[in-house]
Amino acid sequence: MASSDPVPADDVMKEAAALQEEVALPPELVVDSDLEVAEAAAAAADEVLRGGGEGGGGATGGASLISGASPRSLGAEELLKAVADEAQVTKRGKTPNEVMSLQEQAILANIQELQRQLWKVKSEQEKRDTGEENGAAGEASESMAKHRVIIVANRLPVSGGRDEKTGEWDFRMSSGGLVTALKGSREELNAVWIGWLGQEIPEEDREQVREKLLREYNAVPVFLSDELVNKYYNGFSNDVLWPLFHYMPLPIYQSEAGSDKRFDTVLWDAYKEANVLFADAVAAIWVESDYIWVHDYHLMWLPLELRQRFKHANIGWFLHTPFPSSEIYRILPVRKPLLEALLASDLLGFHTYDYARHFLSACARVLEVDTTPRGLEYASHFMSLGVFPIGIDPEHIAHILQRPAVHARIAELTETFAGRKVLLGVDRLDYIKGMPHKLLALELFLTRHPEWRGKVTLIQVGVPSRTEVPEYQRLSERVNELVGRINGTFGNLEYAPVHYINQSITQEELVAIYNMADVCLVTSLRDGMNLVSYEFVAAQREMPGVHQKDGPGVLVLSEFAGSAQSLSGAIRINPWNTEEVCHAIQQALTLSRAEREIRQHKLSRYVSVNTASSWAKSFVAELRTVCANKPNLSKLPRLPFDLARSAYERARNRLIVADYDGTLTQLQSVPQLATPSPYITNLLDSLSKDPRNTVVIVSGREKRFMDTWLGKLKMALAAEYGFYYRMPEEEEWQTMAPEVDTSWRDIVQPILEYFTERTPGTYIEKKESSLTWHYRDADPNFGSWQAKDMQIQLEDVLSNLPLEIIQGNRMVEVRHQGASKGMVVESVLRYMADPSRGAKNSDTPLDFVFCVGDDRTDEDMFQVLKILRGEAARFTAPSSVGGSHPLSHGGLTPFSSHVGPDLIPLDSIPGGGQPELRPAIATPRSVSTPTAGDGPGRESASNSAFTESRPNPSGMEPSQDAQQKPPVIGEPCRRQEDSHAEKKGGREMCEGGLESGDLASPSLAPHMDHLTLEDEAVTENALMLSSRPCTPKGGVSTGIGRDMPLMARDAKVFTVHVGNTYSQAEYHVESLLDVRRLLRDFASISFRQTTRR
Repeated sequence: MASSDPVPADDVMKEAAALQEEVALPPELVVDSDLEVAEAAAAAADEVLRGGGEGGGGATGGASLISGASPRSLGAEELLKAVADEAQVTKRGKTPNEVMSLQEQAILANIQELQRQLWKVKSEQEKRDTGEENGAAGEASESMAKHRVIIVANRLPVSGGRDEKTGEWDFRMSSGGLVTALKGSREELNAVWIGWLGQEIPEEDREQVREKLLREYNAVPVFLSDELVNKYYNGFSNDVLWPLFHYMPLPIYQSEAGSDKRFDTVLWDAYKEANVLFADAVAAIWVESDYIWVHDYHLMWLPLELRQRFKHANIGWFLHTPFPSSEIYRILPVRKPLLEALLASDLLGFHTYDYARHFLSACARVLEVDTTPRGLEYASHFMSLGVFPIGIDPEHIAHILQRPAVHARIAELTETFAGRKVLLGVDRLDYIKGMPHKLLALELFLTRHPEWRGKVTLIQVGVPSRTEVPEYQRLSERVNELVGRINGTFGNLEYAPVHYINQSITQEELVAIYNMADVCLVTSLRDGMNLVSYEFVAAQREMPGVHQKDGPGVLVLSEFAGSAQSLSGAIRINPWNTEEVCHAIQQALTLSRAEREIRQHKLSRYVSVNTASSWAKSFVAELRTVCANKPNLSKLPRLPFDLARSAYERARNRLIVADYDGTLTQLQSVPQLATPSPYITNLLDSLSKDPRNTVVIVSGREKRFMDTWLGKLKMALAAEYGFYYRMPEEEEWQTMAPEVDTSWRDIVQPILEYFTERTPGTYIEKKESSLTWHYRDADPNFGSWQAKDMQIQLEDVLSNLPLEIIQGNRMVEVRHQGASKGMVVESVLRYMADPSRGAKNSDTPLDFVFCVGDDRTDEDMFQVLKILRGEAARFTAPSSVGGSHPLSHGGLTPFSSHVGPDLIPLDSIPGGGQPELRPAIATPRSVSTPTAGDGPGRESASNSAFTESRPNPSGMEPSQDAQQKPPVIGEPCRRQEDSHAEKKGGREMCEGGLESGDLASPSLAPHMDHLTLEDEAVTENALMLSSRPCTPKGGVSTGIGRDMPLMARDAKVFTVHVGNTYSQAEYHVESLLDVRRLLRDFASISFRQTTRR
């Protein structure tokens, strides 16, 4: 089939069709005539892989080969390569006695040849279409570069040094857990590796080393000094994070008996400095299409460094150790900044769900954020979470087993330990591996079962680690002591119960021991995964002609190892329970061959499918998916500070409304601690002294606290969410509901007390208008559960009372319905338009509003201002020179059919002049009073009474009364002797025929159907400012012969929410520090303007 000349596309299609029949490909897998094979075949390839692996268990592993690629990103070469790889996976899934048939080999060869031919055809086609002479190889290189993965780990996968004779640097590939795991997938991922070389490189040699590593190993070195490594790696990473993450926090604070070691911030600073150097190395090669994969606890600070430099970078982070429970993690003095740094990633990966759950719990408790199993949102960024159990390369173990040297070693060991059962332990000499626990269990086993003395031997490989650290030195002494004691007690001249190998051994030696061992003991106290268990399972293969073994070995696995959640065929143990481990040894030695084979089959199936390669590919595929589908969290745009400052500086009449707790000051669980700082007090004082400003502070606190803290300042105050309020030039507090029935407290308080007694960290705040249950100091999860349960009970007993139940920021409040922060804003607006009450700028339309809040209770303010601003923008009549309306001088009225240059033509209003939440401006033509039974006639009658200001098609002129005085929306009727008002059903009729209690024309009803009862109340209050007569265009009658609008038509309104969340506000700021910063700028502008005047 091979040929030196390119094969026409039609011939390639025929070959593909023939090959399809041989391997039972579905009809969809064909070569398209325009050579877009990937688009037509990627979906079918998954089906092929699933179908081809049924016999050998390779389906899952095969599907993972291409599951991470989209149809458009998978080219013809990659697709066919994936199918070829699947053939290999299918082969590997077979039992050890099976080999690839000749037909399968021929099919695989045909696939490979077809891949080569297809590539040539594609190359020629692209040359003809684009005119580029680079060929398909260049295109493929560019395509791969777009999907490059930058692997960032503490160590590079190479080691070496300088040749003393030649002075040249020489490097070689090194071994290690991560190096081994990524060995088979680096080329497929198009990966470049960034890390530390393991030694300090002289300054003059760094450029040479960098070029050589990049050219020969596609690696980029990070140059660290020995001093920095000692603090960053040995100090913070291995002396602080490693023990803490493995539930061994004591070494952080105590090194020896009677010698305390406190947390050293110098180590923390060195840790951040090293991470910055890693970020520098990434920045030197990063392009926007790269995916950055950061590894392990050494580089927890790196995601934040990268995010600050590259806002749109694709960042993943994987932890190879356990993540401790929140109770352990909270010991860490720098717990919060480390979590915040990790949340800058797009995807965090963990070995098990337990580790992911612990991480989410730590975030909930330390950062006080809401979490979901998929991830969490923090600082306007969503971080996804995933579970990716790592594996090994079982084929690598199989290849080692085929070596003659390994065969010879297996035979030798089998002869040495003939007649005895072999227990095996392979561990690094680390306190998390539980070697003393293993030896103690063996000692108990030999004591309890004397019949096994001389018949069982433990081969314990203890690889030395961190020999310079005192804790590890003491561990080594303890292990040597136990080995000597057991051998001395139960051994003799010909028999030693424990063979202790305190050194590293070769891979061939290790695999040989794996193969001949009868039981593998893994007694880790905490372990991220423990791949020794995987390697033991992979090495349990029959070796015909080498040795005859009575079935596979048995895996005894600690439940505290990450692999215990995956390897369900193992005997699981608690290594802290010596009795249990002793029993597990006895059980493993006496299992029948049938049960051992069943267990091994289950283990082998998992290990062979969930390989290191599939782990790497699945993580990168998930990272690509997450980055390609990032949620749009820009719920609110960030406040344009420059625009707000500019608008403030130009304004003549300003309103500043601010929530208190959480906006001006930090939230406090004890009311007495919420006292404003002198800085805040001085800031508010400066703002309120500006004659152009009206400042309003609203709070849920009691009025006695507000009076004490801010009562001396000339500004409006509102307490208990608006139930009590006080205007700037007034000393007495007013209430929204003068007569309040408080008998409901007798029902509510016992319920709150019941939950307070059963929820530690909660308390009840009693106010005149409300009762509040706070759970800010309680456990966040338990407090939230109790709050939901409480709300259900309260709703059951309060359903018929005029009360509302509010779920706020870590609190539940029961209060009257007659008060809200939105009503306070309405009252302030009425006050600002009334010169008789001492308002500063009652003759100047309001042209600047800044309103800021942080929780649900502030939504009422945002909603009211939104309605009023829309009203002003659409319908507010402009003031004439001097601030008076044309209405007061007999000029154009807002109901005139003539439209002035600054008036809004009704025809231009969408929907035939019908506003969003207000009735169309109408001219009374005839008064028609519909009855309750009029039904649809009510709309007709209303339309006849209120006609848009257009030429009258009937030619009839409006009545004289209507011409003289148009109706005023919401204006209370004044009794007059000339009987211009008439009674109807107990309600007074205003001049022009509009009922004094009507909210609007019935034509408004369709626009209010979606509103809740609370929304309608807010809308009604916003539209009917009943304490002062309203103008037809949302203004307030001043009572001095002219009408002024509540808000200027071009008023700048800034409603701001602290924190980026869903809100009716228009903008957001990140924190209360931004609020303080902007108010400080406002105060500076006011000071300059006041001084200038």
